[in-house]
Amino acid sequence: MKPPTFNPPYDSEIEERFAELVVKYLREEVDFSAQKECVTLCGIFVLDFLVTTPEGNKVAFECDGKEYHDPHRDEWRDAMIIGSGYADEIYRIRGSDINYHVYEILYAISIFSPNMFTERAKYILSKEADEFVVKNPPGLHETSYLASFYREGEQELSQLYMERRHIYIPDDQRQFWQSAYNHALNVGGGKLDDVMQSFCVST
Repeated sequence: MKPPTFNPPYDSEIEERFAELVVKYLREEVDFSAQKECVTLCGIFVLDFLVTTPEGNKVAFECDGKEYHDPHRDEWRDAMIIGSGYADEIYRIRGSDINYHVYEILYAISIFSPNMFTERAKYILSKEADEFVVKNPPGLHETSYLASFYREGEQELSQLYMERRHIYIPDDQRQFWQSAYNHALNVGGGKLDDVMQSFCVST
C-alpha cells in the first residue's frame, strides 16, 4: 500500500506546511485527503484535511489562519460535520502553532489519536516536542489542549492551543456539539446562521 502523499498546492501556506509534516508520521495504511466536502443539514462545508484509518476512524483537521474566525460558528459547523458522520474527531489548529509549535501539536494529536501514527513516529514526536508537553500530555477525553512553557534557552513564554471535538464521550458526559446537532435535526436543518439563531431563542 502506498504511504500518504504530500500533494501541493493547498489553499494556504499553513495548510501546505501542516500537510508536508503530518504525512511524514502517518501510517502507510491511512487515507489522507484534502478539501473533503461534507453535505450536512445546514449546508455544505469543506474540511481542510481528513485522515481515515483502516479501522474506520475519521479524523479531520482545520488549519485556522490569521483571518477572522467565529469560534461559536465554527463549533456549530463542526457539530453538523460530526453529527452527519463525516468525522469522528475534528482538530482546530491555529496557524501560529503550525508555524512555531507543530511538533508539540502533532505529539498531542498522537496521544488523542494514536492509531493514525506509526510507533516510530510517536517516538520521534516525543523527542521533537518540548519536554513540558511530553510530560503534560492531554487527557483522552479533553475538548481542548492548552500548554504554556519556556523553551530551553528562551526567555519568552510559548503557548499553544488546540480545540478538539469528538464522538468519544463517556456515558456520564455530554458535549455541546450533540445539543447543536440535535437542535438542527429538530428544526429540520436550514441555513446555519438561522439554526443558530433559533437555538438561542429556544434556550
